[in-house]
Amino acid sequence: MPIVPVLLDAFLAKAVETQVGWHHDVDSFGLKMMSGGEPASEGVPVLCRWLGRYGIARRVPVNRRAHLAHLIDFVRQLPALPDNEEACLTELIRQHGKLTANLAAWRNASERSAASKLLWLRHPHDVPMFDRFDSVSLSVIANARGVCGDDYDAYARLVRAIYREHRPRIDDASRSAGYDYPIRVLDQVLSHAGRPRFALKAGG
Repeated sequence: MPIVPVLLDAFLAKAVETQVGWHHDVDSFGLKMMSGGEPASEGVPVLCRWLGRYGIARRVPVNRRAHLAHLIDFVRQLPALPDNEEACLTELIRQHGKLTANLAAWRNASERSAASKLLWLRHPHDVPMFDRFDSVSLSVIANARGVCGDDYDAYARLVRAIYREHRPRIDDASRSAGYDYPIRVLDQVLSHAGRPRFALKAGG
């Protein structure tokens, strides 16, 4: 039996519930800050809290806060992603690479994960967030499909491919709950499935 429909059966409702709560408590503040309604320097405390809730840079030294203001400006100025899927992925990966290089000083954080999360604040309808539990699920799905690669390029391509294949179901569940970012719901499905208490078996 294919893996993804089984995961959606098991975790979609919980993923929607999780994301609705997370949006109310965490993400709505980060998205509002990144929308550019205030100077970057005033957005730094919001970004610190947002990153902390995602387990990145929980304690930001004062001497790094100027760098956070620079990051906010950098992310705000990233161009919109194209509508064409391949062009969108190419630009998404390019922007992720630039952000990863910008985050090289944060040696206590996963630059790949942090860059994907910051990039999501700029493109919340399009960007999969890298997560270690998601990567467990995706490695099983990738093996079943004969897909190779463990960089963010391969990760984003596979998540977006799964989303396209199952978009009507994921979108309907998200819309029914009043949640606007269904790709994050898929992130949560994969994250729930990748936790140690759940065992995935190859299927496709």
